[in-house]
Amino acid sequence: MPQTDPTPPLPEPYAELSRALRRRYPEDPSQLRQRAADAQTAYAEALQLQGRFAEHLMALGAAVKCPAFPRPGGIKSWARLEEKTNLFGFPPLDILAGKIVFTSLADLYASAPLVGDPFVIAGFRDRFLQPRASGYRDMQFIVDLDGHYAEVKLALAAFDELDHYEHRLYEVRRTLETLPQLSKVQTVVLETLDDASTLMFSRVWHSLVTEGQVEE
Repeated sequence: MPQTDPTPPLPEPYAELSRALRRRYPEDPSQLRQRAADAQTAYAEALQLQGRFAEHLMALGAAVKCPAFPRPGGIKSWARLEEKTNLFGFPPLDILAGKIVFTSLADLYASAPLVGDPFVIAGFRDRFLQPRASGYRDMQFIVDLDGHYAEVKLALAAFDELDHYEHRLYEVRRTLETLPQLSKVQTVVLETLDDASTLMFSRVWHSLVTEGQVEE
């Protein structure tokens, strides 16, 4: 597959802001668990809290003057929630979830400290500094609503747009991964889709660097 140059690092001024946020919010989301240990109770909590969560999310969007988007449908579907709970052994943190979408990294990092105004922050992870294996990048906050955790992401518009397309690839990958045995062709398709996702996110990051959107 086509190769890209080595991935440019996050510019140091943003990395320093990220480290300051880490000092303020030292808990990584991977260390957190929902108070409710079973999917049904966690789902019921989310249903009760979705209105307040959306209200806080919209307030944050208004404060930073960027669009805010709660999860489509308000909360994660029961089928997906049950699937994830069965897979990991505990309910996920993003039954309630939303995002604020920015057009520049400078505005995103300048706005990050404001997440703590409408929300109580329990966990933080900067995936611009340490992207996911696919190359996807955003800033993730886990917020506490009366003991129920929810996810708030600060997203860059270019990655957010690409993520919609990558999610379609993910659905195909997930279908293939559930098969008990793969044919040679299916194995090639699965490997190619993994490479394609990584390449797309890498190219977007490179293009943003080239256009100066991630410069300090």
